Amino acid sequence: MTPPSESQNIWEARDILGPAVRQLSSAGIDGAALDSRLLLAAAIGRDEAVLPHETLAGFDAAAADRFAAYLDRRVGGEPVSRIRGWREFWSLRFDLSPATLDPRADSETLVMAALEEVGAQADRPLRLLDLGCGTGALLLACLSELNAATGCGIDIDPVAVDTACRNADRLEFGKRASFLQGDLLIQRPVAPALIWCCATRPIFRRPRSRSWRPKWLCSIRTGPLMAGMTV
Repeated sequence: MTPPSESQNIWEARDILGPAVRQLSSAGIDGAALDSRLLLAAAIGRDEAVLPHETLAGFDAAAADRFAAYLDRRVGGEPVSRIRGWREFWSLRFDLSPATLDPRADSETLVMAALEEVGAQADRPLRLLDLGCGTGALLLACLSELNAATGCGIDIDPVAVDTACRNADRLEFGKRASFLQGDLLIQRPVAPALIWCCATRPIFRRPRSRSWRPKWLCSIRTGPLMAGMTV
């Protein structure tokens, strides 16, 4: 695709997307059409996918260069979420970092199970703990539904903790959520008023302290890594 000239700033989206879809398809990328629409949106600075029938104003040479670079990265196998730098989870936007895993759509079942377990206690000032919090997606998704709850997320990686803090602030949960760096294999989580506990991959050893016995809200065993932490 030839980059637009300075005077040519009106484009039909289909004219941009056609060559992009062919490029990704020829590289064996599944979902080439949707990926192209999402990456074009990122190139012009918006979140929602571009529709093929749209007319795009302001698709200048800089945007064309960004789009071309994004396509090259996708051809190289980089996921769309990593190229964009964020992923949606529970209808919330979560920024990613090299220290975090992507919040997965199937992990939303964990949030649903948590809310079902809480049930009639939803209006109580519950304390939640997210072990291996990564982006903070599980905790913050739960807080978005439990208006009286507060929570703490713990991760061994300081970059992941910083990412979770930024997500909490941007989503306006900064006053109800805190995130700490810690190694769950050697430290007791700092959450003395804890009522509920959840994690995506709880395969670590039991805490040495018998005084720390939170109720597990729910958990999913899926592999040898806990979000942001090798165990």
